This record gives sequence, structure tokens and C-alpha cells, in this order.
Amino acid sequence: MLKTSLAHEQLEWTKQKLDEIDATLASLEESAKSLSSAARIEAERALARIATARNEFSRNADVLRAQTADAGEGTYAALLAKWTEVELGLQTYLAAAASQADTVKNAFAARAAAQRVTWQKSLATIQAAASETVERARIEADAAAARLSEAAAKVEAKFGQASNAGDESWKAIQSAIAEAHAVQQRTWKAITDSFAKLG
Repeated sequence: MLKTSLAHEQLEWTKQKLDEIDATLASLEESAKSLSSAARIEAERALARIATARNEFSRNADVLRAQTADAGEGTYAALLAKWTEVELGLQTYLAAAASQADTVKNAFAARAAAQRVTWQKSLATIQAAASETVERARIEADAAAARLSEAAAKVEAKFGQASNAGDESWKAIQSAIAEAHAVQQRTWKAITDSFAKLG
């Protein structure tokens, strides 16, 4: 389960990074058109480096996606290496465009916008999962409360029968009380376990 969860986290991370690369690359390609010739040559080299790293990153992401549950650390390490290559390419581009503040600003703005979109998607996923977990816990708590009410009704019925009887009835009542107490303990344990899953 933990390995599968880690693989899914890695897949989500790769998807976010691909979205970020694509948005940043599109912005940089557009901005490169406005650079001076010397800066444009350096920027185009950096763009080629980023595009190559992006394609390799995408191929490694496909391998990770195919492996899902058995995703090895080697594949993830390769993804991290390709992401480092993307970052280095971006730094090279920014160095080439350093004299044009608008170009640098646009590159950062495009990257920030892509990150915001992926974070919002992640937040929506987390919120949906939390809502589902809360709903499941509510259902479990309602079921536990219903079992507790049922047990209390049984005890109450036994009390009514005991008013006409002697020692034997009192033993039955004590047994019913013990049974109701056991049900209550199991119920509260189920409720607290359900809420513990939320935390």
C-alpha cells in the first residue's frame, strides 16, 4: 500500500512538472522572439536543452506510469535528473535574457501560473478525498450509534421483564448491562478509529 501510494505521488509530481515545463517552455519560446540576436542564439540553445530534457522527462514519466505499483527508485531518480536538466536549461535561458527584464518576468509569471494550476488541482483532489473520508466516518458513526441505541433498547426491555422476577432476572439484567457496555465500548472505538483516519 505504501509503495503504491508513493508511486501515485510520484506520478502526480511528474504530471505537475510536465505541465510546468510545457507552460514555461511555451512562454520562453514566445519571449525568445523579442531578444537581440546574440541573446536569441543563447536562448534558443537553452530552449533546445529544455525541450530535450522535457522529452526525456516525459519518456521516464511514461515508464513510471507503466510500472505504477512496482515503480522503482531508479525511474524516479532518472526523472529527478531530467528535472534538474530542465532547471539548468531554464537558468541558461534566463542568463541569456538577463538584459530584458520583461522576458525574465514573463518566464517567471508563466511558470508561477502553471504551478498555481497544478497546486489548485492537487488541492481539489485533497479536498475531495477529505470530504469522502468525513462522509465515510459519519456513516460509520451513525451505524455505531444505531447499534448502541439497539443495545440500550434491549437492556430497557430486560429491565421491564425483571420487575416481576427474582435473582435470576437480576443476573440477566447484569448480563444485559455488561453486553450493552461492551457494545458501547466497541462503538466508541469504531467512532474514534474513523476520526483517527481523518487525521
